[in-house]
Amino acid sequence: MLRTTLTFCAAALAALAAPLAHAQAYPSKPVRVIVTFPPGGATDTIARALSQPLTQALGQQVVVENRPGANAIIGMEACAKAAPDGYTLCLTNNDAITFNPALFAKLPYDPERDLYPIANVGVIEQVIVANAGLPAGSFKEMLELSRRNPGTVTWSSFGPGSMGHLYVDWLNNNARAKIVHVPYKGAGPAMNAVAAGEVGVSLFAVGAALPLVKAGKLKPLAIVASKRSTHMPDVPTLDELGYPFVVRAWLGVFAQKAVPDDVARRLNAEIGKILGDPAFREKWLAVQAIDAAPNSLEQFAAFIREDQKVALTNLRAAGIHLD
Repeated sequence: MLRTTLTFCAAALAALAAPLAHAQAYPSKPVRVIVTFPPGGATDTIARALSQPLTQALGQQVVVENRPGANAIIGMEACAKAAPDGYTLCLTNNDAITFNPALFAKLPYDPERDLYPIANVGVIEQVIVANAGLPAGSFKEMLELSRRNPGTVTWSSFGPGSMGHLYVDWLNNNARAKIVHVPYKGAGPAMNAVAAGEVGVSLFAVGAALPLVKAGKLKPLAIVASKRSTHMPDVPTLDELGYPFVVRAWLGVFAQKAVPDDVARRLNAEIGKILGDPAFREKWLAVQAIDAAPNSLEQFAAFIREDQKVALTNLRAAGIHLD
């Protein structure tokens, strides 16, 4: 009887200690971060910038893996279907979380069902740019050019249903523009296409576009924000130009829905420390024109719920319809 009681107590203590042991053991092997876009864009840049200090904080190598395509659907499916143990994270943007569920009748992942929001990296300033050779010196001239010569103004995006696509359709439906949408597989290819003159116009993060603007390959037409950018103070906002249609762009880190809560909180805390470091913010966030956002697990979840509420309204206003 005594032996049975002792055995039962030992088992109970082991069960109680298991979560603590799990938390202390994590991580015990490298951590993979899936980036849902190809190299060259703001998402990939920030993922690689985070991976170095996060490796030091966790004591295990953090490896970035690019899984682009289908407006982040390919990468998000891989992330959602990974083991919920904290060893596969994904860094993506608002397209994957707020737009895709509203646009596609069938998705291989569901943000609410499959994903655990870990950390809000921040909100991204965006700018509409044109190839330097486009015969239009302003945003309104670009619209007029598209109206006079329908089909001659082309606009690259990160893919069907992406924010760039959203703005093309909104302008065509609400500003009488006649712009042709040309989808690519991510920011890098879309930006290269504009810089090379393969397409005329696009929408990019301010930080990503700025070097090409300074090099004279791109010219900024309008800031997509409620206020002007400190990086491009002479460029008017869409509001100022009479086109008050601003959709918030952001980056975030996610894990699987069933990831242990202690692992999620550990990751949130470590990423939060990195994002709060003034040196990191100056070197990486400020350069990319990314404004840090409140970053607890609860705050990020609330941020996403708010973003999802306005997504349907914006998509209906743009008139985008996808299968």
